[in-house]
Amino acid sequence: MRIAVVGGGLVGVATARHLAELFEKSNRVAGEQSGHNSGVIHAGIGYPPGSLKARLCVQGAQYLYAFCSSEAGQQVPIRRAGKYIVARNETEAQRLTELASNATSNGVQGLELLDGVPLPSVRAVRSLYSPNTGVIDYPALAQALVEDTKARLGARFILHLSSAVPLRALEPDAVAHPQWASAARAWHTAWDLVMVCVGGSTRPTSQMRILPIKGQYFELTCRCNTTVGAWRRYPFAGVHFTPSVDGRRVWVGPTATLFGWPPLHDPGFWRLVGRHWRFVVGQIRQEYVPLSLWRSLRELVPDLQPQDLRRSFYGIRAQALTRDGVLLNDFHFERNQNIVHVRNAPSPAATSCMAIAEYVVTRFSLDQHSENDP
Repeated sequence: MRIAVVGGGLVGVATARHLAELFEKSNRVAGEQSGHNSGVIHAGIGYPPGSLKARLCVQGAQYLYAFCSSEAGQQVPIRRAGKYIVARNETEAQRLTELASNATSNGVQGLELLDGVPLPSVRAVRSLYSPNTGVIDYPALAQALVEDTKARLGARFILHLSSAVPLRALEPDAVAHPQWASAARAWHTAWDLVMVCVGGSTRPTSQMRILPIKGQYFELTCRCNTTVGAWRRYPFAGVHFTPSVDGRRVWVGPTATLFGWPPLHDPGFWRLVGRHWRFVVGQIRQEYVPLSLWRSLRELVPDLQPQDLRRSFYGIRAQALTRDGVLLNDFHFERNQNIVHVRNAPSPAATSCMAIAEYVVTRFSLDQHSENDP
């Protein structure tokens, strides 16, 4: 079976291990969203039971730890740092209990609900400890997956760097489009299966568009050996302290603001802003006025001083937004003939990359008649 993968992020690289040619527009793999994050390996705690995110995150974390303990991945920096999700008051404590129950339903192992938190600098009435949350160097993982694929597949695997693919030709209506018909037919006939995993470059459809979100990370001047996060309402952003994989740095954040100009012509965007404008304003303030972020962090770490924070790098998140103004909360895949689009793969896609690859190749190579994933 001849498979082409378009997009050299972690999902694309992991998919290419299943006998594929990989096309990436930049000159390196994992150069965009996959390489711009804090490196967390998520345990699968906060995702709805039964969702693809829940199932593939738990499975994907297991695959990552197994791969990095094998000969092929042993050079990838990785460690089980653990994570404390803390409740700062009794209302949050009740939600934390519900979160623990949710995580158990997802198959997350080893969780502990604790009174307080065994970290002297952190203020909390209760905490949920996840021993299997970790940190990893994701660009190093992507390169290790490429090298492993080369070793296993030899000449059957071809990596095309600096090779931009006309994404418009891969859309369902391209065959009927005068400008793209020829290119579309070529992609349909040359390959048994084409996997399009292009993250923020995903083209809009009649039902959704990608909202490019950037997250500002700050670096903490003091050290922290485990991940700490507060209960959060939104599917991204929030109060997080995340150690780097080498233990020398601590990242705080991320915030969540738009990357580039907002889609002003999109009614879904205005519906989203109308529902969550307080959150939007708050995130803008935290990104551009670090004192605002510091005040939020002090609720968790009272001794933190403004000078303990310094601006660091931006993370990237490609998040699907429906025309109704709803952020799509699960992974989403669509198929048209032999072309499969990964339309929505935000966090925890990096953690889940090997499980996503196994899922899409198995499902869509066997189910030749499926067009949409339920």
